[in-house]
Amino acid sequence: MSAAVSLHHDLATETQAPAALSAIAAAERKLADLYGYCDRLHQANIEHDPHSCVLCFEQR
Repeated sequence: MSAAVSLHHDLATETQAPAALSAIAAAERKLADLYGYCDRLHQANIEHDPHSCVLCFEQR
């Protein structure tokens, strides 16, 4: 691999890393929001199917 190709690869990786990290952070926020929503529904004691409930599934 030539030095120019190596440098290009390093620069591409550096620019992609922050985007990937922000995408991961966004996904984690969405998952936390979903988990919070599921928790509120679960705590409301609404009759539901334990096989499709995230919290019931987690407790198994």
